[in-house]
Amino acid sequence: MTVQVIKSEKQYLEAMAQLDELMVMDLEPGSDEGNTLEVLSVLIEKYEGETVDLGPIDPIEAIKFRLDQEGKSNRSLIPYIGSASKVSEVLSGKRKLSLNMIRALHNHLGLSYEALMSEHRPTVELDIEWTAFPLKEMLERQLCPGYLKIGDVKEYAQECVENFFGDRFPGIQMSAHHKSSARTGRPMNKYSLAVWHELSLKLAEEITPKGEFDLGELDDAFFDELASLSIFEKGPLLAEELLSRKGIRVVHVPHFSKTYLDGAALILEKDNQAPVISLTGRHDRLDNYWYVLLHELVHVRKHLFANGDSRNAIYDDLDAAPGEDIEEEADAIALNTLVSEEASHYLRTATDAREVSALANEYNRSPAIYAGFLRNGRGNYRIFNNLIGRKEVSAMFDKL
Repeated sequence: MTVQVIKSEKQYLEAMAQLDELMVMDLEPGSDEGNTLEVLSVLIEKYEGETVDLGPIDPIEAIKFRLDQEGKSNRSLIPYIGSASKVSEVLSGKRKLSLNMIRALHNHLGLSYEALMSEHRPTVELDIEWTAFPLKEMLERQLCPGYLKIGDVKEYAQECVENFFGDRFPGIQMSAHHKSSARTGRPMNKYSLAVWHELSLKLAEEITPKGEFDLGELDDAFFDELASLSIFEKGPLLAEELLSRKGIRVVHVPHFSKTYLDGAALILEKDNQAPVISLTGRHDRLDNYWYVLLHELVHVRKHLFANGDSRNAIYDDLDAAPGEDIEEEADAIALNTLVSEEASHYLRTATDAREVSALANEYNRSPAIYAGFLRNGRGNYRIFNNLIGRKEVSAMFDKL
């Protein structure tokens, strides 16, 4: 038989036919036919390796094959997969391989990522501490669907986080601290902040504003109109309705551990750089609600779209000192909108709730705002407790 290098599909089929003929023959080792069989096998394997798509490699079969090669038992996988029960579940197909398991099997058994990752989408290796994300809180808020136990979320931390962020990961949020400013008196956990930012954007995407955003419409008169809605029992709802008509989305997202946030002004890049105000309700009081809302609105008006600025977020812990000029400006405009200089002059001598309420009514503001102003100005947070609207904001929005 003539043996030649296989260069075409036709030659491949002819070689396979020759191989079939030789395989059924009782060949003597070292005979011409025996040597031909060996050469054909090598040439066919080479051609298949270069041109034939054998389909995806089954990760479990690859692991079992390597164990068989090395004469190891299933228990030898425990250091890389976890407990004996996890090993059994993985090998039986009841539990999928986590990326942590894949890395361990690659490093210690020498199995290629290609063989182990057929069921995973390609992943860019990043310098990220996956277990530093607020996994317990993400589980509690049902942000890791398909996982019921914290142990599973930790095991599959990278998968959980990547699924949560979707196509925005690792773009906006993990680089958010490079394109933002943060007012805080304590170091923020950047992983928790990234999740809060992403969750804010996800909720904002579910809202369709009732009007187009026009930065020029956010003038002093509009700020006063917004603040005057505080006199109504459902003032916050009316305020957010008004902002929606101006193309501004407002979302409510409780802060995550170690973020210390009151609110933020964000940009929703998917919707033509639309502004978003996200509020945490960390201090669940009416006076705080109005101050944070106006403060973030100042950032939208003055800072988020400033010429030459590349910010996509301004985060605020308003218990902290201002630090930056933009924070001092936001403080001043928010405060002057809520409590005019004339009103503050009369307020400073107020001693009881009736005086505060009367002045608030005169200047078209909620008594909660004036009570909060006096509590902060006097450094006494035990006064006017009956006016500040404690728990009223969460009760209002929880009913929606």
